[in-house]
Amino acid sequence: MNMANRLNQLVLALAAIACATAPADAAIFGNYKVKGESTGILMGGEIVPGDAAKFEAFINQMPRAPTAVALDSPGGRIDEALQIAAIVKRLKVLVVVGDKEGTPRICASACFYIFAAGASRSVIGPARVGLHSNSVGGVETSDATASTIFAMRWLKRELNVPDVILAKMALTAPDGIAWLTPGDIVALPNTEFKVRCDGEPGKPPGMCTFIDDHTAGQPPKPGVYPLVVPAFVQPAASPNRGRF
Repeated sequence: MNMANRLNQLVLALAAIACATAPADAAIFGNYKVKGESTGILMGGEIVPGDAAKFEAFINQMPRAPTAVALDSPGGRIDEALQIAAIVKRLKVLVVVGDKEGTPRICASACFYIFAAGASRSVIGPARVGLHSNSVGGVETSDATASTIFAMRWLKRELNVPDVILAKMALTAPDGIAWLTPGDIVALPNTEFKVRCDGEPGKPPGMCTFIDDHTAGQPPKPGVYPLVVPAFVQPAASPNRGRF
């Protein structure tokens, strides 16, 4: 079964157990500059029904295909997030979770599916990526547990998400959130974690790239530094629970 068929099967399974939820503001899509040009998309806010269609419509009105997608979302509807993830995977773009004017962005809950679908990924600390198991209306029912298992298999098979991240998804209850460590993040293929730092002696401040301590014994590459990652201040409002 190809990816499109697997994704359709997963979306249908999630939609089949969808339940009514309180109204929420839809995700907002805007231009995101890449190297000074508006060739990217910024997606912010909660993911609600209809957002996948809006995302596709925003892409269609762009003068050229996007090269990056920046995320700032606490999550929301998983079925919509999966459809957006399929579009992101098709576009083969860079996915970024960074900051805005010093305020760290987050990508949590259902947003993780979109983050994982990037051809490459970049997290700029102290921005954070988090996830948890699925729920139905905030309750971890047997159907929700089954959907978590189904989603984990899809993430592993289609997006090569490593077991260390999938374990956190499985072990974190829907009303909790497991923030990925820099080591977790760089365990994803083609993914980097950076923080603003002083850089090399005698040079102006720049970006330093986290290197996983598990590769200890190998000398750092030029321009790549082991980091003391700054403490992350959790947002005042907890991310919305991933839900159907």
